[in-house]
Amino acid sequence: MLECVNVGLFMDHMFALCTKDEEEEGNEDGMNILINDQITQETENVLLEILRNFKEATSFQICNWCIQMLSCRERRDIGRLRLHCVCLHLSSKFQKWELPGIVFLLKACQNLEKLLITMPPFDEEIDLPEDYLMRYEFHANGYFINETQAFIHPLQNLKTVEIRNFEGDYQTWEPGSFEMHRFFHGAELGIELMILLRGVTVNLERVIFSTKKQKHVLPILG
Repeated sequence: MLECVNVGLFMDHMFALCTKDEEEEGNEDGMNILINDQITQETENVLLEILRNFKEATSFQICNWCIQMLSCRERRDIGRLRLHCVCLHLSSKFQKWELPGIVFLLKACQNLEKLLITMPPFDEEIDLPEDYLMRYEFHANGYFINETQAFIHPLQNLKTVEIRNFEGDYQTWEPGSFEMHRFFHGAELGIELMILLRGVTVNLERVIFSTKKQKHVLPILG
């Protein structure tokens, strides 16, 4: 689905970009499989062209499939974007091959004011080709923290970050007893994102951790 409403852009499960001749081959299960590195790069190029065409949009909502494709581009370190987005809504469980895509989008959105990340109930991973993996492999643990120095320009306008986990086991807590590790259970690399954001923002005021039943607001002191 690709939907633009006024100045907002919503991108979800853009499988049509993914592989060639899937319907001819009758491969319904192959929608998340990229055949080789050439096809991967062609898919990245299409996705980036779509983003460029909507660069004036002030609101973006992007699924974890597209984030993983942008991870491929971030690892190549080519084809930078500048988006005018002030509100960025991502779907991510902080899987390994989502991390560089999140960094790519944060670098692209220099005007960002609000970052919202919703943790989906299920993981959805692209089956990346072996030739790509051999060339661009990286360690997930510590990735966000190490990327702090890669931000040439800090996110001056980002004031609010909200992380939503509506499906996890940790939905309620006693006042004053919020536990971040339990909130991010199964997606612990999200904690490292908090460290990255502290390092690349100037005016961040609060981080909100939301479940279906409760919210915890973490004020950020300068």
